[in-house]
Amino acid sequence: GQSSDAEVPATAAEGAKASPLFDLAEFMYPERHRLAGGLVLLVGSTSISLLFPRVMGAVMDSCISGDAGPGGAAYSPASAALALFGLSVLQAVFVAARAQLLNRAGESVAADMRSRTFRSLVLADSAFLDATATGELVSRLSSDTDAIRKVVTTHALAGLRSLLMIGGCAVLMLQISPPLCAVSFATFPAAMLLSRRTGRLIRDRQAAVQAALADASADAHNALLNIRTLRLFAGERRESDKYCSLVDQVRDHAVAVGAYAAVMEAGVGLALSSSLLAVLAFGGQQVLDGSLSYGDLSSFFMYTLSLGFSAGGISSAYAEVQRASGATDRLLSLLRRPPPPNGQLRLPPLQGDTVG
Repeated sequence: GQSSDAEVPATAAEGAKASPLFDLAEFMYPERHRLAGGLVLLVGSTSISLLFPRVMGAVMDSCISGDAGPGGAAYSPASAALALFGLSVLQAVFVAARAQLLNRAGESVAADMRSRTFRSLVLADSAFLDATATGELVSRLSSDTDAIRKVVTTHALAGLRSLLMIGGCAVLMLQISPPLCAVSFATFPAAMLLSRRTGRLIRDRQAAVQAALADASADAHNALLNIRTLRLFAGERRESDKYCSLVDQVRDHAVAVGAYAAVMEAGVGLALSSSLLAVLAFGGQQVLDGSLSYGDLSSFFMYTLSLGFSAGGISSAYAEVQRASGATDRLLSLLRRPPPPNGQLRLPPLQGDTVG
């Protein structure tokens, strides 16, 4: 059968109303224990990352001023570095355990979605199967579920870690210098608005990418399935040109998605650079006035860097989640199809005796 073109804009419009990723909670619920464990480990590793700049700033001030630390001796840079190394080892253990837990959870979610989607296809009515290309259905079972797996195991984790880093950095920056914190955050509202706008465009374009990719897969499947008939009528070149045209459509849509993502990353990068320069100018003047120490300015500068990179991580993760929302839409449209009437797929049990 052939795929209906009217299905694509309808799906994109549905995804634009509300993110379908919330519906993945049904599939992630069986993996809630692994996901919760990964979240706890994420909080632990992020807390260690937030501790580093503060400790480094304190060590710097101690070295400059020569103030006495615990035990009546000045802070030793070597002892501080050794303590931070111990925390780094603990952080590495947290990261490894977290990656293992979330990888197993993501693979289980993907396997469950594949199984349920295939079961839905097997039980679907014949009219739907005749009207939908087989290659498109296979594409939903393979590439769409893989895109969702990456969201669960990679992109959602990266976005959540960036959110934790932004929250922690903001609190610690506010503790160091509230006026300098206000200066640092001045450029981020514009970057967030840009990310939101381009994220919507990425989501709509990615839905078109998934649809075009499914059409190309369906065309290749039909051509290879009927290759003998195709050769009998010397249609190899025509079919090859048709497939190349479909692949070009996929490329054009994907290039547009990449362009929107590039604009988002460039905007966030510009916001980060502006924030750093503002901190350098205002914070440097505070140091000259004596209202801020060298160590505090160094810690603040490192927190600003971490905050900027985390903001960039959120924009990238948001873009990837928007890309995967098209795949989620397509899979859920299969799973939500009403089942066929009772009795359509079952034959009455056969009874009788063997005649010998």
